[in-house]
Amino acid sequence: MPEPATPQLLLAPDAETAWQLAARPWLERGRGSLSRRLVVVPTRGQALVWKQRCVRARLPLLGVEFITPGLARRKWLPLLAPERPVLGKEFLLLGLRGIIAARLEDGRAAGADDDALAVWRSLRSDPERALQALDDLAQAGFDPAAAAPRRELAILGAELRRWTEALGHAHGPAQAIAAATEPLPPGTAPLADDVLVLGLGPENANEFFNVAALLRRAARATVVLPAPALRGAAEADSAGEITERPDEAWVTRWEKFLGVPALPLAPDAEPAPLAPDATIEPELLLAAHRRAEAELIVDRVRRWIAEDAADEDDIAVVFPGPGPLHRLVSARLRALGLPHHDLVGRVAAPPVDTQLLRGVIAFWAKGGRLDEVLALWPRLHALNLAELSADYGAFRREIDERFHTTCDHSLAAAVALDTPPPAAAAPATATERDPDAPLSAREKRSAASADLHRLASALLPAWEPRLSLADAASRLRAVATAWGLTLPEGFATLDAFAKKDSTLWPRDALAETLLAFLPETVPAEEPAPHAGRFARLVLTTRRRAEGAPWGRVLLAQANAGEWPRRRDPNPWLDDAARLALNRGGRGAAPLLTSEDAAALERAGYAALAASVRRPGGLAYSASAADEADPDRPLAPNSVLERLLWARGERRPQEALARLARELPAPAPSAPAPAPALDAWRAVRAARRDPEKPFDENFLCIDLTTTADSADSTAAATAPLPASLSPSTLEKAVADPAVLWFRGLLRIEPARREPLERALALRRGQIAHRLLADAVRPPGARDGEWGPLKLEVQARALLEDGLARERAAFPAGQWYWEAEQGRLEALARALLRRFYATGEGDYVCVECWLPEKARLTLPGWEIPVRGRIDVARSNRPHWDDAIVHVYDYKSGAAEKALDAQKMAERAESLQLALYLDAVRSLGVARATIWKLTADEASPLDSTELDQALAALPRLMEAMRAGRYGALTPDRNPHGGREPWTWPLACTPIPARDLKAKYARTFAGAADADPTSEEGNDD
Repeated sequence: MPEPATPQLLLAPDAETAWQLAARPWLERGRGSLSRRLVVVPTRGQALVWKQRCVRARLPLLGVEFITPGLARRKWLPLLAPERPVLGKEFLLLGLRGIIAARLEDGRAAGADDDALAVWRSLRSDPERALQALDDLAQAGFDPAAAAPRRELAILGAELRRWTEALGHAHGPAQAIAAATEPLPPGTAPLADDVLVLGLGPENANEFFNVAALLRRAARATVVLPAPALRGAAEADSAGEITERPDEAWVTRWEKFLGVPALPLAPDAEPAPLAPDATIEPELLLAAHRRAEAELIVDRVRRWIAEDAADEDDIAVVFPGPGPLHRLVSARLRALGLPHHDLVGRVAAPPVDTQLLRGVIAFWAKGGRLDEVLALWPRLHALNLAELSADYGAFRREIDERFHTTCDHSLAAAVALDTPPPAAAAPATATERDPDAPLSAREKRSAASADLHRLASALLPAWEPRLSLADAASRLRAVATAWGLTLPEGFATLDAFAKKDSTLWPRDALAETLLAFLPETVPAEEPAPHAGRFARLVLTTRRRAEGAPWGRVLLAQANAGEWPRRRDPNPWLDDAARLALNRGGRGAAPLLTSEDAAALERAGYAALAASVRRPGGLAYSASAADEADPDRPLAPNSVLERLLWARGERRPQEALARLARELPAPAPSAPAPAPALDAWRAVRAARRDPEKPFDENFLCIDLTTTADSADSTAAATAPLPASLSPSTLEKAVADPAVLWFRGLLRIEPARREPLERALALRRGQIAHRLLADAVRPPGARDGEWGPLKLEVQARALLEDGLARERAAFPAGQWYWEAEQGRLEALARALLRRFYATGEGDYVCVECWLPEKARLTLPGWEIPVRGRIDVARSNRPHWDDAIVHVYDYKSGAAEKALDAQKMAERAESLQLALYLDAVRSLGVARATIWKLTADEASPLDSTELDQALAALPRLMEAMRAGRYGALTPDRNPHGGREPWTWPLACTPIPARDLKAKYARTFAGAADADPTSEEGNDD
């Protein structure tokens, strides 16, 4: 090829032709001389493949640099006269969000109705696509303020431009257009001696001016573009006009810029003939699931490499993007030690410091909520930051209690309950307590409260609704310094911008800006053995593979919904508006529609498939199912459907399922240590077998380890709970697993669900507290007996307490007004029913059961712990007294006490247990009352035997150490504190548990409180 004196514009039908007739001669032209030469390719993926081809062809690359359009901009930008810097996308989005928020506030202040503000609300929820629409207009040479199809978008474009220029920044697309079209100053030295643009297609239209500005500053230029596909009959648009397709318009655009016509490379050349027995029919790798598909891909690639070890052509495995299949293939190749390049782009979790700082920003952005504190606490505790000392369960219980007291999600309201804040508990010395001994409940609560205040001191005050970027960044730096966290390097850019901008931004807009500098994912580093090496095998995407020369291509994941992708139009600049602007001819370049983008993607995949001329060098892979959703069958995409139709299949989806292959059989290996594995399999099978009773591997104590000891009596005795609460026993009747975990192991479930307002719970807690203050004898503390007040005195004290509760909330809030009304009605009704029932002149409130309280069953007494709301007696003590015990219930669905239902369904069984415990204190007669706003129902000692009929079986289970379980199936709509299995345990269906329970305990099925017959209501 003779050396060109003017720019050349060449059209290549495929990458191999571009290499043989354009790229290789261009590179050889510089042999023996040192000059500045640049090769512009669409992506870094193409740069890698082209450089590998040059190395194998032994072409000199001294002085040759492969760059992308983004790097091309960095080449010419410093050569311009001093210009204002261009704002990054993060700051443009900040300005856009601020403008939208200001428009909404102005509209509300002016009394605009909801319909007038609807578009601005939509823009607030989708600013990214609005900014993309403005960028598309600017990169095509349109003025967004004049060309935007919607008035609101035009306002945004104009105000965003004014805001950018007022801060001293330039508009990026306008800067590139000016650099590509305005005359150069006289005497401008060339930036490069020669530039080759290789393989840029119409999908790179937004980079046109960046590359064009580079070419204007080069001594020589050669542009090699993909040749447009042959066009058949002329196609007209909806207006009846015949328009150029995107690939044709792309060539026309370059012809106008370079001022030369496009010349085809080798217009008369014909494809090289295949061997007589060769075929270009693609191979179909159809797998039963993704893991099998990954194995088939790896196996196909290994066979390709083994078939022609001397071949130096590159092999491309093309994925639609990062995902499970790509990770499986990449991991398998690394395990095999097969050299390859991974250009798909694996992602990894950011550093722990970044994750913590993102959690801090989420806390501020959402108004300083307790839910975000709960999300932060486990990671801070695990990393030993912020000096946290409590365990998660205690911390969660502290949060729950404070939240239900205030019914406020804010951290500030939770810590305001302590005045003054509690001091951190000093660590106990070895002489005070055993450091290995477990903390008491009081110590746990003190530690949890101290943790809460430590976090509040670092995180409060929360962000105001509006604040400056400098304030937000300084707050984040203060927290990072206090906890020893490292901020990303990009924060220097944010600090530089914050110094120039003093605007008070909405806090949600600032949060999005800060989060943009703390990425949720980061690129995974390439394994060290593969970094910086050449390898034939390349894992890539369609955009990074298209236009590069390949020997063999495997198009992976050919399932519907994977590729080609569905392209949705941008709602702020839809296809109709783009076509109208293109017909107007006022732009520097046409705007691509969603249909154009979809057509270019389909053409790109077709070009990759057509570029393979080696027999057996093309393959497609697909799965019939996905492990993540095994119940949903996968369908073939449109390309695979046509291939299956060509092979005589009339139902492609059924054919995919029928032809799918499982994983190849694994190669025989040395036998693994199977005894332990076989033993565990036997344990697991027995646990899930409904025909087998509960054994020592299922919530049962294994007594066989002590059966051979000298003391046979001790060997046959199972350890018993030290004491039990009535609530635990009530839950244990419904599910003995509760007794195993709470009663024997003394562990409690830690809640993980978000905080939700439980007004009935709050109402009950406040009512209990107010009633205790109203009834408590003068000078008496909790648990002390004293004379009973007159009802009028108690009512006056109750009204004073209700008045204080009402004053605690601002007036005029109907939500809290209604709740206060319900609280007042409940408290007054409960007090009235207390004085209307029972007898005795002495009372004791908030009374913990004495240590000698026992649950008395035939042949066994169990210590019982618990607290009574209020007790009334004819004597100021328990001995030989006539006692009435009261339990306040605030629920609307509470039912009257019924001994039969207590035995059958464990309904209010804990009240019967309280009554039995009180009876063990030596009282003459005892009655327990269940007080609700609607009624007062009693249960006396004569009904206890019937009410406690379900307990002997539970007691026998404790004696034998065989607890078992009746845990219901997991249900996301359970109660406030559902008992769930630990995550390490495999859930077992409730029907299997019932069968095992019946086989373990004789007659258990007749008294099963979880049966459907016992829970009709």
